[in-house]
Amino acid sequence: MDFLAIEPVTVASDVPDLVLDWAEVATDGFGHPFTKSSVTQLLLARFDESPELLSSAVLDLEGLAEETWTMDLGGSSWANLGALRGETEFLGVYPGSTWVMMLRAEDSMNPAPYLLTRLEGSP
Repeated sequence: MDFLAIEPVTVASDVPDLVLDWAEVATDGFGHPFTKSSVTQLLLARFDESPELLSSAVLDLEGLAEETWTMDLGGSSWANLGALRGETEFLGVYPGSTWVMMLRAEDSMNPAPYLLTRLEGSP
């Protein structure tokens, strides 16, 4: 996966109840048809490092994150980020950090996410 080739999705800054929708996604990160019902968890991670520095560690992103938040999805094709849970309260995406959202299946033998994208808070 070419982490730097991922076009970031710009979202409103400092909005904790931001709604993300992936209903129109047709292909997963492996190039296969995206089966939304297979997705059981959303993980949002915040990094102090730039995307360039993170690109060589894309398989260990969760372990490198400054903060992470998760939520169970149960096959849903959308999420309100206000429902995220972590060690700290999620206050919204903001500029100055690298934000990565992953959709994954917790019971999968493959630890790689079905979908991985970068979020950017609007300046």
